[in-house]
Amino acid sequence: MRESGQSRRINLIILIILIVLSGETIALSIINRDLHSKLHFYEKYLARRADNTFLPGTDISNLVLKGLDDLIPTTMGNIVHGRGGLVFIFSSDCFSCDEVAVIWSKFAGEYRGTMPIIGVSINDQNETENYRQRNHIEFPIYRLITNSEIREFRITPNTVLLSKQGAIIRAIAGVDRDMHRILD
Repeated sequence: MRESGQSRRINLIILIILIVLSGETIALSIINRDLHSKLHFYEKYLARRADNTFLPGTDISNLVLKGLDDLIPTTMGNIVHGRGGLVFIFSSDCFSCDEVAVIWSKFAGEYRGTMPIIGVSINDQNETENYRQRNHIEFPIYRLITNSEIREFRITPNTVLLSKQGAIIRAIAGVDRDMHRILD
């Protein structure tokens, strides 16, 4: 039995539809795999955030830091002087850190004299100095100097509010544009 012309056209249309649907299925599979990969990365990021030193109540007063112009290292406890403080943790190669540097500088200017406001870099001396100049930062900047501390703070940028004892009161990934609400 021979197929009629109309039957062949219908079969051809069905074949084309199946090919298009197969292509869309493959494309959706690729998109799903990409989204799954991004979701997995984000889940790992959140797990790292939940397991790092930015938990409220964590005492970081013994964190060893070195000022860009200092010869001798100091501790976070020596810097906050029993007054608490606002700490901006950044990396010189972090694009988000560049974006929030302007906001950090604004808060540093507004709250200068009321509490210590410092930046803490996870980079070496030269990279940190370049970051300071590139972003026109005027508040004091310190560097983490031990590899274990650099690993703990490597997720940047972060804004950390410290108690008078040097314990974390609040940590924010990035910066909250409405920081006045938190500080006042």
